[in-house]
Amino acid sequence: MLASTGDHTIWKITGDPLKVDTDGDGASDYVEITLMGTDPLLPVHVTAPEILKQQSESGVSDTLHLKTYCKMGGTFGETGIKDGTMNWLVGDNVASSFPYFTGWMASGYFVAGDVRDIAETIYQGDGTGTALNAVAFAPAVGDATKTGNTLRKLATKYSSRITEIATTLIRALPDNTPPTVFTPILDSGFLGRERLAIDELREAGKSVPEINAQVKSGEKWLIKAANAERITHFIGIPGNLNSYSASKRKTVLGTYQSYFGSTPYTEVLPKDKANFLDFATDVSPINGVLHPTNKELLDCVIDNGDEIILSIDYRLLENMSDAGNTFKLEIKYLQENGYRISNVVDPSDGLYRMVKG
Repeated sequence: MLASTGDHTIWKITGDPLKVDTDGDGASDYVEITLMGTDPLLPVHVTAPEILKQQSESGVSDTLHLKTYCKMGGTFGETGIKDGTMNWLVGDNVASSFPYFTGWMASGYFVAGDVRDIAETIYQGDGTGTALNAVAFAPAVGDATKTGNTLRKLATKYSSRITEIATTLIRALPDNTPPTVFTPILDSGFLGRERLAIDELREAGKSVPEINAQVKSGEKWLIKAANAERITHFIGIPGNLNSYSASKRKTVLGTYQSYFGSTPYTEVLPKDKANFLDFATDVSPINGVLHPTNKELLDCVIDNGDEIILSIDYRLLENMSDAGNTFKLEIKYLQENGYRISNVVDPSDGLYRMVKG
């Protein structure tokens, strides 16, 4: 339609009022005008990543990308993620982003205009905090269960991005948000090492705010905090004559007796320089399986990233059925957890190491 207003001529693109999708390209006129910025009269199949690429090439600010992501989340929601009916339009890069998640969640509580307002706060540089405050992920307004369900769906479709989304969510929510809101995020928003670390902290009795603080500090510190809890389990075992210390950073494994001129593992380094198993009670293997206490020590060693020193080349004992049985099982356990014996001895002491990879 061409409209004239005095000295100005204004082109206004409109579709057929009797059709939802005038050009029949699969995207409604409303979506093309308000979200995609394409001509509803010209059939063209483009995906969100392509639209955003065009915006970038035209010099449009990156913040518009975030705004577009949020609006698309409010419009398409679950249909835009992988295997969804509108994923062809949204694209996985958009659907796996935090702004898309924010818009998706907001759409469950507000009308389209409110979602556009939330997207506008992101566009204006007000950040995800304002968007989340508007969404109000609190039981009084939102539904914590829905948050958890949405995160589980994203985890299934975009496992590599779910931790990033959950971490951003925890950082954006106000500290006074009820723990019941954070619980489904901690339950459903983390996989892999982070999942194990969170479970370890929970078992240790850490509160939701304490766990959130570790999540906010980053993956490295979250894992470190969980490892510290695991190490404390070993320290208190009765009968331990050389309590495990994470600060020593060295652990010696080997045989208690000397074979072929080797040094007993308890004498390779002094107690204040290295960790080694030294118990007053018997911790011998049970039916060919490592004693739980011995296994727990090795778990601490692995978690702490200790330098693992071998007091003797275990291959010297391979054909001796009555020697170094515990030591052989320790080697096997470490190998099952991604370790191998170094190819050469360390020049400082002439001993082999167990190394990762």
